[in-house]
Amino acid sequence: MSDIGSHTDYYNAAHEDFAYPNLLQLERATRILEVIRSTGIRSPKICDLGSGPGWFTAVLGVFGPTVGVDLSDVATKQAAARYPLAHFACADILSWRPPKNKFDIIVSQEVVEHLSDHERHISMAYEMLRPGGSLILTTPNARTMKATPEHVRRAWTNQPVENYMSQSALRSLLMRYFTEVKLDSMILGLGSAGLYRVVNSTKVRQALKTVGLAKAWTSAACKANFGLHLLASGRKPRTSP
Repeated sequence: MSDIGSHTDYYNAAHEDFAYPNLLQLERATRILEVIRSTGIRSPKICDLGSGPGWFTAVLGVFGPTVGVDLSDVATKQAAARYPLAHFACADILSWRPPKNKFDIIVSQEVVEHLSDHERHISMAYEMLRPGGSLILTTPNARTMKATPEHVRRAWTNQPVENYMSQSALRSLLMRYFTEVKLDSMILGLGSAGLYRVVNSTKVRQALKTVGLAKAWTSAACKANFGLHLLASGRKPRTSP
């Protein structure tokens, strides 16, 4: 599938039934909230760019006025009915003409890898942010995906476009637009090739847990880019270059 109509059909079907977020989704959400808290912005205007079923958009709406944008009209209609605290809009974000300089924070959670044009997504987020505003983005780590057997990847995610980014490519792209770019990997568990076999070994992790080093091991492995996801943030300059 490559045309926008097929993509819309796929995501409409995916969002027909309600589902609670799983532990992985909750952990990503917690990390995003930690970054939002670190900005120190009180009652920020937030855009959840690629809001899917809308539950996290609703969470963000607790902290400031929030709008969720998604390709699926099924998802946005259902989300609007379930979560009246937030607002929702249906749009193809690669052809959408968004409001400029409106938001303090833009969240893009597991979206950019499903787009053919990474830079368009990042440049649009830049345009939507007020000077000094922050983009917070998560996406699967291309290095980890490459270290994972194809049948496992497809069982985990098999959307119309799977266009993973490496840590270096994402950093380079963000630095074209944003200052104070921060990027780390997070959440271990996927990947079995090469050193991943050791990093994700249950025996190794259990042994480290026994001697109280499990958290240090996890932190070091994520800093060394063995995490399943990349977590990135950047700030829009307060003045134009």
